[in-house]
Amino acid sequence: MGRLSNPMKVKLKVHFLAIFSFVSITLAAQLSVLDFNSDFHVFNSFNGAQFNVALDPVDPTNTVGEWTNNGSTWEGAYIQLPESVFFDTLKIITLRYYSSNPTANTILMKLEDNLNVDVEVDQTVTASGWTTLVFDFSQAREAGTPNIVNATGSYEKMVLFFNGPTSTTGTFYLDDITYANYESTNQLDVIYNDLVYADEFTQFGPVDTSKWFPEVVPPNSWGWFNGEYQHYTSRTDNVYSSNGTLKIVAKKETYNAYGLTKDYTSARLNSKFNFTYGRIDVRAKMPEGDGTWPAIWMLGTSIGNNWNPTTLNWPDCGEIDIMEHWGNKQNVVHGSTHTRSSHGSTINTQEVKRSKVSEGFHVYSVNWSPNQISFLMDGFLFYTYNPDVKDATTWPFDAPQFILLNVAMGGIFPIDPSFVESTMEIDYVRVYQNVNIGIEEENAQIDVSVYPNPTFGVVHIAHSRQIEKIEVINLSGLVFDVPFENNTINMNDLSSGIYVVNIYTDKGIVSKKVIKK
Repeated sequence: MGRLSNPMKVKLKVHFLAIFSFVSITLAAQLSVLDFNSDFHVFNSFNGAQFNVALDPVDPTNTVGEWTNNGSTWEGAYIQLPESVFFDTLKIITLRYYSSNPTANTILMKLEDNLNVDVEVDQTVTASGWTTLVFDFSQAREAGTPNIVNATGSYEKMVLFFNGPTSTTGTFYLDDITYANYESTNQLDVIYNDLVYADEFTQFGPVDTSKWFPEVVPPNSWGWFNGEYQHYTSRTDNVYSSNGTLKIVAKKETYNAYGLTKDYTSARLNSKFNFTYGRIDVRAKMPEGDGTWPAIWMLGTSIGNNWNPTTLNWPDCGEIDIMEHWGNKQNVVHGSTHTRSSHGSTINTQEVKRSKVSEGFHVYSVNWSPNQISFLMDGFLFYTYNPDVKDATTWPFDAPQFILLNVAMGGIFPIDPSFVESTMEIDYVRVYQNVNIGIEEENAQIDVSVYPNPTFGVVHIAHSRQIEKIEVINLSGLVFDVPFENNTINMNDLSSGIYVVNIYTDKGIVSKKVIKK
């Protein structure tokens, strides 16, 4: 993105809601297609077979998979799927197959996963030219047996054999392997529409400290957690904004602070904005290099920081990892949660594979509702955390969280000795909630009103429910501690402007826009 004068950037700012509505519509992309236009669509061959990406023999503008059998039996190829096959209601996998002659060929498709029984389906085709084959896994075989099974669950690995038990030679082509993914049977339970916080990083120079707090003091005498090797600083050498993006720069340099000497520096930012429930979108480009560990994540404010007292330690405060990336696993990102029930090497995690995460920008998102936390990359839903039992050990996610942006060095994976520096670049951070009263509140019969509105300072709340607490937030996302007593909010000390008042009742949350004159 360019600087603020860039018309693209201005247009984005004006049309936040229109863009988000469009993104919401596109979330229905429920099928994955291997079309051989990505590095993650390449099969690995074995037993003498050869696999390459080639041009379509009919349409030279199209890339396809080229398969060659060289005369051995059970020549095959496999792929670790970029998105798992997910069998629920749709149990069909299709692919386009090409042969230059009508000789009979049998294609066996096998799916493997550590958690489910391996299943397979075969199809025999005698046509020449392009043909679409359908593999019905509701009538699959348990792999290597004649037993018929109705495949269920998810599968991460696909194996193909052309004329498996027969020694044959020949070249074939395949394209558009299409299957149901995780999103086909999982969806967002709440769509959040109203922009309540954004940082577009349009300023030049140091980080905006009205929105972000650079955390630099190590929490332990030996440094940061996880065996990391960096010092965090607030220097513009490590964190600054320019040309419409935030840069967090990890550097190899000897740096002494707080009685510790480290070989790397970087930055870690904590947002002064916090929220409960909503959608966060962060458009970012990852650094690269073995040992880099960038993260876009959130922690419960209960862990404490410069403006919130500590009431719960980690992991009881709850952690949501919107995006974690390791340079040693380039083009793989993770979304995870950490709770008392599972933390550290958490089981509540999923990965998604995408090409060139360090070469281009991608949008990393979390959709957080009272019932579930969903993780998305470029609008694709790849994981939802929704424990059956929600208590303090599994669901500390009913309280405010703040946002963190950082690049650590080392910890889990070794650092490349030749590493010099690399940058995580962030185009924007945006948070959406539902501010206006909607159908859900009417159904819950939450009868709350505020008056006078506009106000010169004092706002009264009329209600038929028990009010547990209130929050007053400005459009920059800052939360204000204002007096609330006898159903009256005192906003006298606040500047003129538009505020969002979140009213927490025993039946849910009501949000009201209040104009302070």
